[in-house]
Amino acid sequence: MQNINYLFFEAKLRAFYILFSFIITLVISCFYYIEMIYLIGRPFLELQHKFIFIDLTEAFYTILNICVVFTFFFIIPYVVYQLWVFFIPSFYTFERKKINLFLLVFLFLMIGQVHLIYFKLLPTICEFLLSFEIASTWNSPNNGTCQSSVPGSFSPKYQAASDTMFETSLLVIELTARIKSYVKLIIRIFCFLILLFQIPVFFFLLFQWKLIDVHELCKNRKVFFFIALLLSALITPPDLVSQLTITCILIAVYEIVILMGFFIDLKIAQKISRFVLVKKQT
Repeated sequence: MQNINYLFFEAKLRAFYILFSFIITLVISCFYYIEMIYLIGRPFLELQHKFIFIDLTEAFYTILNICVVFTFFFIIPYVVYQLWVFFIPSFYTFERKKINLFLLVFLFLMIGQVHLIYFKLLPTICEFLLSFEIASTWNSPNNGTCQSSVPGSFSPKYQAASDTMFETSLLVIELTARIKSYVKLIIRIFCFLILLFQIPVFFFLLFQWKLIDVHELCKNRKVFFFIALLLSALITPPDLVSQLTITCILIAVYEIVILMGFFIDLKIAQKISRFVLVKKQT
């Protein structure tokens, strides 16, 4: 009974550490909110665009949302460390080595994913979305000449103005982005890509611990395809192309997970056969 009380006390203490670090990190992030806004808006600002807000409280709540998101991101290593300290005493030495190796690989994969998404994918997505801007002009058949109001006279200083006077905007579609909508879109894309890259790691652990069978995944392909359609409809805008794109990505990840499961089962079967062979020889 005393050990259980001590366990609950340590769990409360670790939870208090995480909550206190979250509050401190959030306060510090609020002091550096300009840098936070630049970091999240950098892929868009480098394309020579600016943000606007049309509601009186929109900028305040958007800044608060950005600070909260960065706070969650910053304390992830600390949360992982607290969980590691809490659970690691219950494992054997060889299990601790595997967990430490997995956490190290997870850390490097997370850093690589953030670098890939932030510096490669997000600028590409912004450039693609901004490529739909349209600026079409129509030139007047007067060839840029302008007649003076006084008969027989012409003022040269109006020549440059006349060159642009007869260029008429035929169709102009340009973006003036709201900071609120941009932040929501970027956070949604970033979180989706992070979770998408973590799916193989999650299933790798399930396969290693024998919590899931790869043959069951093969049998339930149709169910997953239906779930992928529903999930893509929930997380994407009401656009058929976007929904089909996300659905295809999820299906591709699912097939990769199945291939990884067969590979892991093959490796485990080889280890078992080697162990049985060694036992027979001895």
